[in-house]
Amino acid sequence: IAAIEREDLTINVPDRFERLFPNDIILAIGTDAQLKKFKEFLEKTEVDTDILKTKEEVKLLHFTVMKE
Repeated sequence: IAAIEREDLTINVPDRFERLFPNDIILAIGTDAQLKKFKEFLEKTEVDTDILKTKEEVKLLHFTVMKE
């Protein structure tokens, strides 16, 4: 993967820890055979869409730990 386009953001040369999200555009480099195999992999890979639908409340808390 050479780059990932995500809305107004372009991630050039993403590392192996970068996640793909729905609607990301993937720019890949390879031979015709490699790109065909990659496309087949993407099309057959299932995504658990329930994970994408969950909404959890996130809170930022501030506290101080005192030394005894």
